[in-house]
Amino acid sequence: MSTTHVPRLILSRVREIQNDHRSGSLALARRAGQILAQWTRLPNRRADFHRQLALVCRALIAAQPQMAAIVNLCNAAQRAADRSPHADAARASVRAAVDGFLQTVQMAATEIAQTAATLISDRMTVATHSYSSAVRDALLTATAAGRKFRVAVTESRPLQEGVLLAKELASAGIPVTLGVDAAMALLLKEADLVLVGADAVTETFLLNKAGTFPAALLARRQGIPFYALAGSEKFAPRNYRLPPEIAKQPSEVLPRTPRSVEIRNLYFDETPLKLVTAIITEKGALDPKQAVRRLRKLSLHPALMIAGQGEEVPEE
Repeated sequence: MSTTHVPRLILSRVREIQNDHRSGSLALARRAGQILAQWTRLPNRRADFHRQLALVCRALIAAQPQMAAIVNLCNAAQRAADRSPHADAARASVRAAVDGFLQTVQMAATEIAQTAATLISDRMTVATHSYSSAVRDALLTATAAGRKFRVAVTESRPLQEGVLLAKELASAGIPVTLGVDAAMALLLKEADLVLVGADAVTETFLLNKAGTFPAALLARRQGIPFYALAGSEKFAPRNYRLPPEIAKQPSEVLPRTPRSVEIRNLYFDETPLKLVTAIITEKGALDPKQAVRRLRKLSLHPALMIAGQGEEVPEE
């Protein structure tokens, strides 16, 4: 990926996104939007604006290629620029598209929380895995409506995002049971409902924190409804190929790697859509077939077609 014409300031901020393994996909998308808006205000040659936009977008996607929200943000920016062939007008169009995308995402989050909260009733135990702002908001919405329920959370190694969620829910007065990932089957025995987030939805699978796939298998085996909370911004365009995940630092699993031991620190797994009861979107609940029909209507801008193949953002 050539980034010759991308300013160092922008590459530095993109690299911060690449190295952020704790923030959720929506938080990362907001930062990507801020970077795009900042870039449109920097001086550059007018004749090169559209080509440079593609380079910046490719760098953003390459930084976190599993995050469909960043892909769709860049898709919206590219299509907005196409409608304005002149550079000055294109700059304004890109900023407006970024603002509109992020506002839509925020409104979608509210709708999703309200819809998902209706699934939760008194004396219910809701299970979840890892940390999802959508799941958190749904649980907080349900408790604000006066419903009394418990939440079972797995820790989500190696970064233990589930521990953070447990603390936030407990501080809001929601009773929480926190267990290790290996005890997921035991925790789900008590569950009436499973809610998870998503980083990407494709025609065949849901991409989320590793451990989501076994949770879905256990839910199916035990007859527990399994819902994924994902706005339209998480729906990956049909011609965007999610790249193989690059393994993260072994030290997150063990401070020192024993001799002859290979540590594979992978964050994500793929849950087949057939295991998902429904995907809760801002438009309501979609069963897997309805989700696939919507996904097939989405396409990636041609300028971004080569992006997202797992390449590293280069050093300055």
